[in-house]
This record gives sequence, structure tokens and C-alpha cells, in this order.
Amino acid sequence: MKYLAILATLILASCAPVQTVPEKTETPVQEEPSKAVPCARGSWCQVWTDTVKQKITPNLLNANYGSFCSNYQSLDKQALVLNFVKAVAYAESAWNPEETYTETTMGKDAVTGKQIVSEGLMQMSYVDSKNWSSVPDCKAIDYAKRNIRDPQINLGCAMGIMGKLAGRNLATDVSDKTSLGAYWSTVRIGKSKSRAKLKDLMGDCK
Repeated sequence: MKYLAILATLILASCAPVQTVPEKTETPVQEEPSKAVPCARGSWCQVWTDTVKQKITPNLLNANYGSFCSNYQSLDKQALVLNFVKAVAYAESAWNPEETYTETTMGKDAVTGKQIVSEGLMQMSYVDSKNWSSVPDCKAIDYAKRNIRDPQINLGCAMGIMGKLAGRNLATDVSDKTSLGAYWSTVRIGKSKSRAKLKDLMGDCK
């Protein structure tokens, strides 16, 4: 009987369901989202490139860049506009969004009540929000918020003005009030800094 009891116990044990230990599933390592690295002074930020590309207008794509690049018609138009804006910004502020310049010949700013100050990447002024109220992005300039040096706001207004004025040759004498040269002196004929930078940015610009 003793042996029968032992045998029965062994049979029951063999019939018991086998408990399996569930396999461990590895949880994928979640990478930390990349943190934006602040742009070094004197460097052009990628986010500024995104802003410029969003603001490119047909007028800017179809403008005559002949005084900057004699072969402009054979170049990629979007890259040309982007590098043109970068070149003007470099000539105006050396890509420093905190750059300021107090104008000595332009009188008082109708918005601030003080001497006109050109500020930021594209050297915009608070009065531009009034003088260029037809440009939606210029309305974002708010003296109460002191936001004119914000690169996106600064570039947005500048691109809107460029789009308005780009219907003719971009670089003309200041006497032509419809040209970009009437606003940005750095694009006038005879000014070399923006031209040199554009040729530097676009190796195929002749």
C-alpha cells in the first residue's frame, strides 16, 4: 500500500499543469527629446531658416536679383531667396538679434515717441507696425511687449516688407521709394557687404 500511495502521488504530480514563468519584455529606451541649442552669436539659427521659408512670397521668388547674381535665373529660387535674406541680415546685424542702432537722420518714432532705433536681425523699428500696417506680420510688433528683437517677429515683418517691395530690381538707388534699397541701405547699389555675403553663402552665385 505504501508503494501504491507513492506511485499515486507521482502520477498526480506529473499531471499537474506546468507553470511557466512569463518572458520579460524589454521596454524600449525612450530617448530624451533633443534640447534646442541656443544659437551662438554671429551664427545663423535653423529656426530662422524655417521662418524665412514660410514667409517667401511669389514676388520674392520672381524678383530680379541680377545686381547680386548675374546668373540668378539659373539658380534654385527658394535657396536664392533664403540666402539673400541671410545676406541682408548679416550686413544689417551680423546675425545678432540683439543688435541696435539709433538712427540720427530719421526723426522720432511715432510709436515710441523717441528717436527711431533699428533693432534685431533685420534692423526693424517699432514705427514699422504703423507704417506697414498692411503687412500682417508687422502688426505683431508690439511696443508694450518690447518684442521687436524676437527673431521670428523681426524676420516676419521684414519678409512682409520685402515681399511688398520686391516687384522691381531689388538693389536700386534710395531715390526709388519702391525698392528694397529705400528701406535697407545694405542692398543699395554700391554697397558690397551683403553682396559679398550672398556670394559666400551661394558658391554658384556669380
